[in-house]
Amino acid sequence: MNKVKGSVFSEEDYLERDGYKLYYKNLGEGNPLLVLHGGPVLDHKYLIEPFSFLSKEFKLIFFDQCACGMSSIPPNDFKLDLNTLLLDIDEVLERIGEDSVNILGHSWGGFLGLNYTLNNPNRVKSLILSNSMPLSRQQWDQEQELLDQRILKSDLQKRNKILQSEQMRKRPSLAIKKLLKISFKPHFKDYDLIDQLTLDIPDDYLKRSELYESLMKEDLINYNLKEDAKKIKCPVLIIYGDTEASIEVKTESSIDSYFQHSYFKLIKNSGHFPFIENPSSYFTAVKKFLSKIAI
Repeated sequence: MNKVKGSVFSEEDYLERDGYKLYYKNLGEGNPLLVLHGGPVLDHKYLIEPFSFLSKEFKLIFFDQCACGMSSIPPNDFKLDLNTLLLDIDEVLERIGEDSVNILGHSWGGFLGLNYTLNNPNRVKSLILSNSMPLSRQQWDQEQELLDQRILKSDLQKRNKILQSEQMRKRPSLAIKKLLKISFKPHFKDYDLIDQLTLDIPDDYLKRSELYESLMKEDLINYNLKEDAKKIKCPVLIIYGDTEASIEVKTESSIDSYFQHSYFKLIKNSGHFPFIENPSSYFTAVKKFLSKIAI
């Protein structure tokens, strides 16, 4: 389905996969930028409003990953793996007719973007790792420990109360949305801005999340991409907020040192969602980086 909103071209549709459907949405025209959402199990909607103004200069490509958002859940016997998620990206790009794109992945989406670039180097012009998962499972576990330490005692009490509430039994989507906002508080420098984070939670969220929990416990239990990252030849921009847990994780080298051609940008006064907390600095860095990439 194609349509025009004002002067900005827009397209949204579904494509068929093996037993499930993928939803995708394009905004604008120009140098293509594939924007991969985080989570897992979130969807593209929390990125649409902050990123939409870029559609005046770029063709923004969004899609909901398998079992996320408006994309459907596969059959019960389906086992999700990383290769399937990477093939989904291929299917989306082929449907919209793009041979090569720039990729911006946020959080979990950065991890997907990195793996896609490793597997499809000729299809990626540049890679932006925005607040991405660390390069190894060990570092990711360390990051989670730091985030757990930041949770306020009062929020732990609120979380337990929600888990035991009648709403959790009867209207799980509403209860889970409250739980996620509590979980995301340690990711923000300014807690008051959490309400600007768009969360659209389906009632079958827990069923969807089971697929990704299995993926994290099995396929990604000991992942380590430090050596693989050195193989990436395209330009890489790495973005973090100055208060997020990843910055505190002690490593033998900074993440940008693993790439052949990398740039590092620390966004001040922000955490894991700098495009919400400090959008001016964030998008200035993104546009400056992309301006260097040949169309």
